[in-house]
Amino acid sequence: MVVEVMMGIRLLVVISLLFVCSSLSHAQKEAENWYFGNFAGLKFSQADPVPLLDGIMQTDEGCTTVSDTAGNLIFYTDGVRVFNRQHRMMPSARNLAGNPSSTQSSIVVQWPTRSDRFLIFTADANENNYRLGINYTEIDMRADGGMGDVAVLNTPLVAPATDKLTAVRHANGEDIWIIGHAMESDEFLIFLVTRNGVQTTPRRQAIGPRIGFGDAGVLKADPQGRKVAMATSVPLAVTLLDFDRLTGQLSNPISLPVNGPYGLEFSPNSRFLYATSFLVREIFQFDLGVSSDRIASTRQTVGTTAAGTTGAIQMAPNSRLYVAHFNESHISEIRYPDRAGIACDYRDLSVSLGDRTSRYGLPNFYPAVYSKEPEFEVVSTGYCAGDTIWFELRPPEYVENVRWTFDDPASGTANRATGQRVFHIFRGAGSYTVEAKFEALGVVDRNRLLFLDVKPRPRTNAGQDLTTCPGEPFRLRVAGASRYEWIPQQYLDNPESASPLARVDSTTTFVVRGYNDFGCFADDTVVVRVSVPAITVTSDTTICPGESVSLTASGADSYTWSPSDGLLSTTSATTVASPATTTRYMVVGRTTGCLDTSYVTVRVAPPVNVVVSPDVALCEGGTARLSASGGVQFVWLPTDGLSNPTSPITDVTPQRTTRYTVTVTTADGCSDTASVLVSVGTSLNVVAPPDTVVCRGATLSLSTIQSGTATWLERASGVSLTGSTVSITPTTTSYWILTISDGQCRGVDSVLVTVDEPAQLASPSDTTVCEGVAVQLSVTGAQSVRWEPATFLNDPTSLTPVCTPSTTTQYTIIGGTGSCQDTTTMTVTVIPKSFLRTAVDDVNVVPGAEFKLPVRLLDDPAGALPARYTVSFDRRVIR
Repeated sequence: MVVEVMMGIRLLVVISLLFVCSSLSHAQKEAENWYFGNFAGLKFSQADPVPLLDGIMQTDEGCTTVSDTAGNLIFYTDGVRVFNRQHRMMPSARNLAGNPSSTQSSIVVQWPTRSDRFLIFTADANENNYRLGINYTEIDMRADGGMGDVAVLNTPLVAPATDKLTAVRHANGEDIWIIGHAMESDEFLIFLVTRNGVQTTPRRQAIGPRIGFGDAGVLKADPQGRKVAMATSVPLAVTLLDFDRLTGQLSNPISLPVNGPYGLEFSPNSRFLYATSFLVREIFQFDLGVSSDRIASTRQTVGTTAAGTTGAIQMAPNSRLYVAHFNESHISEIRYPDRAGIACDYRDLSVSLGDRTSRYGLPNFYPAVYSKEPEFEVVSTGYCAGDTIWFELRPPEYVENVRWTFDDPASGTANRATGQRVFHIFRGAGSYTVEAKFEALGVVDRNRLLFLDVKPRPRTNAGQDLTTCPGEPFRLRVAGASRYEWIPQQYLDNPESASPLARVDSTTTFVVRGYNDFGCFADDTVVVRVSVPAITVTSDTTICPGESVSLTASGADSYTWSPSDGLLSTTSATTVASPATTTRYMVVGRTTGCLDTSYVTVRVAPPVNVVVSPDVALCEGGTARLSASGGVQFVWLPTDGLSNPTSPITDVTPQRTTRYTVTVTTADGCSDTASVLVSVGTSLNVVAPPDTVVCRGATLSLSTIQSGTATWLERASGVSLTGSTVSITPTTTSYWILTISDGQCRGVDSVLVTVDEPAQLASPSDTTVCEGVAVQLSVTGAQSVRWEPATFLNDPTSLTPVCTPSTTTQYTIIGGTGSCQDTTTMTVTVIPKSFLRTAVDDVNVVPGAEFKLPVRLLDDPAGALPARYTVSFDRRVIR
């Protein structure tokens, strides 16, 4: 909804309901919501209805529901209580003069030209002897915050009267006929409702049957308002009549045969009339398109129900008819009621009510809601003085030459306007009758009225502008309204309070909107200026450990520094800070009661951690590399002998022992020093092993016990070995040069290694001798020898000693040539001379002939010993 001055959301919704819902047009959405039976309900926003389970009404028969042209629920009633769209009973709507057991306990129409009023006509029931008869109650939809409430309760019309009610739109398109029936009478009771209200004296017309006490059955008009049908049980009859919308006259009564009639409904095109019975299970159809004398004969049974009892029948916005059945969880549907006979497609118990049940009744709607005849209405967008209120005459496609009068002569020429949609600003509160005159459907002098109560705006007053300090709490105060909304809200403890607590850090304009009880509002503003001392302080700084820095604040009258750690003064504008660690200092400045805060961080740089290379010793003329780390700048002193005195790594060649000091500076500008001692020494005194001789092919170990790194170099071949002990296998005589270095100095000595040729003894043959016999032994291949053991030898160092052995002996011969030696062995086997065993074998001889006598020396089986034999015969037989 567009308005020049935007209203609160809640008010917009209320206004929309008040004025837009006033259109009971041919859109049929006014009948979209049904509430009936035992808490049952249906929603007809689609082709097939869906159950509504939010209803709180329980009624056996009469009921009705009111919705707006968009299909939004407004209220519903059983003729005694009225429930608003939030399913709560209207505050004063609990004792209307209807009765839940009335066949048609109520019917609702909108007050002609009044967009904010509805009229509920009620009828008492047999159970109360019809004592209260017909009454009407006015509902003001502006009451109870737009939820609606009773404005006038139970205005009596006629009593007693039957429990039958229907309504027909007047031929002028504005007024409404309310039709009831007297009790114990044949008189219809016809009331006219105009823009001036209800004409409480009915026009009585005696026509049709006389209705007796205990009667039940409905009274229905067709959507075009040209036919009226009435079902009665006392007597049992259905009466069909013509109705003149212009004069309100009934005529041409026709009696139609139905046994025990109760429910009646016309088809959407008014061609057919449907009837139910509380005595039989059939659903009947009458064809009204034939001549009057033939209508009764057109009765057809179009369906039969399985339910025990059948009640009301009612048209729905989907142009289908629905049939109630007592105490059933489903109701029946006539899907195509404009078709004759069974082609109307009766579907028994086909529509579910969820877990709710129906009774006898269905909502008794004003039949004109199903009419295709346009209904003209005035809608508006607001009701507060000073609002730009838009007015519109609907439906726009039928109207022309619209002239408006706003009942506001103080507005001068603005009191009149032309056009289908116009606006007006009411400067003062009051009740105004807005009139729209127009032409439509060939009628020139049509008009519609809108009774508009323009409400005053509140006098919202937020007082004088304020001055405060940053962050200091203060209260805003406003008066002149009943409800408030402050913006911006984020600075307030309660943005809906008349005195919210606020805190701001900068100058802020607060806007407060005050609402009165009518929902109208007015705004006021209050500027809260923040007095801010302009505190400045020394920029963040870095110091080295143990240093101090001066901090200065300005822009205030007095100062307080914190924390106090490392500060010379905590209350002066300038103080000296000597923190041990990085510290963020806060200074609070005070000027005329307002405080400001600033901060300065004194960063204490990390300690300088200088790391230098270790002390070093050099020989004269030697060079060492010095290094330092821990910073970004380096200075070495003294510079004598340095390759680069400003580099972290520098080479030094001092002439004498010197201590070099390096100053290291970090990126923070902090410095520290460290030093390296460079000692300058002389050459080392190296002593090599003594000269030595070695045989060719033999391995020799050379070693030194002096500390340092030992290197052995054969001068002839250039072979180099490292280690304090090395093994060599020389082939030629040569010098080996020993070099020892301790990292700074070194020394050199040499050793002569003489290589001799190796000795090669010729191995002598073993020999055998008799005990006591001398034998000369011999060996060659050496310059000198030594026989071991020396036993039985005349000269154990001779190359040819004489051996006189008495026992077998193995000799080891050690021969040498220079420093080289060789070794061999020789065995002298000794045969004892005391006895030699022999053996003679028996032989056969020829007498007188020579023969050989075989003799064997058993101790010399190989015959190695020289021997002579003497033979003597003894007991030997020679044959």
